Amino acid sequence: KFENYYQLFDFEKRNSIRSNGETGYASSSGQSGSFFYKKIGSNFGLVGNSKFLLHFYALFEGKKILPYVSIYTSDGIYIANIPLRNSNVGFIKNEKFSVTPYYLDEDNNLYVADFNYRGLYPVAIKYKTNLNEYIY
Repeated sequence: KFENYYQLFDFEKRNSIRSNGETGYASSSGQSGSFFYKKIGSNFGLVGNSKFLLHFYALFEGKKILPYVSIYTSDGIYIANIPLRNSNVGFIKNEKFSVTPYYLDEDNNLYVADFNYRGLYPVAIKYKTNLNEYIY
């Protein structure tokens, strides 16, 4: 189940709401006029192989962006939801998405693109995962 990742606010109150310093506020306009919203979360990756599907997303809590992964079987059966705050992969750097998952091979190795590796340049990195623990 994918949740709604935004909450609408009154456009007239945007300056007072925006000034609180929380992450995820934005304004936009469309055919129906202007609106102001707070992003509650954001998807930043969906990768899979013949065994698993990994949905990477982040939730905005105050001034923090907290990354998570939901693990599904390749048939779409939910297995687990794991917070990635203490992961050795720095998905969020300086309050921005820096690492994007791109590929999950058949040995369950995760390949990511780090666009700000050591603050210098983009690289591709391969990480071993513990997904084999979820095979039943």
